[in-house]
Amino acid sequence: MNENVALALTGDHFVYFPEETSLLSHQERLYKKLKISEITAGRFSSLPAMIVLPKGEKLVLTEADLFDYPGMDLTSGGPNTLNGLFPAYPRKVELKRDRDEAVAEREAYIARTRGTRDFPWRVLVVAERDADLISTDIVYRLASETTMTDTGWIRPGKVAWDWWNDLNVYGVPFKSGVNTDTYKHFIDFAAENGLEYIILDEGWYTLGDLLSVAPGVDMEAIAAHAKQKNVGLIMWVIWKTLDLQLGRPWTSSRSGA
Repeated sequence: MNENVALALTGDHFVYFPEETSLLSHQERLYKKLKISEITAGRFSSLPAMIVLPKGEKLVLTEADLFDYPGMDLTSGGPNTLNGLFPAYPRKVELKRDRDEAVAEREAYIARTRGTRDFPWRVLVVAERDADLISTDIVYRLASETTMTDTGWIRPGKVAWDWWNDLNVYGVPFKSGVNTDTYKHFIDFAAENGLEYIILDEGWYTLGDLLSVAPGVDMEAIAAHAKQKNVGLIMWVIWKTLDLQLGRPWTSSRSGA
């Protein structure tokens, strides 16, 4: 029906708090630096959140092995205390735009699942130096072992990502944007700098229809150029469009895309 999580601290510490305004989140919030006392009733954040301890050590609160269970948010729990907040299980959902599945009605419980299962870990990562947080692998270590038997298609690598670069290409004889010339330029850049992939983010297909390539994008020419340069293509898609059109067995927690 619910889960009680309370984190009682020794003082009114600062919290790097990715505050949310809705339980529907794209997990892209700005981190606000707040005292615990400033996190008043009704305010909540997604995870991970980070607490600054008295001597400067950092305490990061997050989760691991989260499957078939609601993600935990963080909210006020009284003096020097933070509580877990769990959204109730959706009874009815409505599709908003091509990527947001909003909950219209909720059940009286947070999960309908097997009682014999292992439940998600609540993870506390303590680090004396901020840099140590970058290298921690505790979430990976606490995750369940993969059930995949064929992993040969997984080839890790570095990417040139058009979205992060904001398609900012200068000094070229074409207009940069979501178009064939720009993607060929990214492919050339990846090949010249030893990057294994480029990502084609939002815009390469008509939103709502994976089978309709956007005007100005010649996918066959892009794929041929990538193959010639030995650069892989990673295609960004909206999870709900993929689910509706290709019938893939994806499950969604609260992520918008």
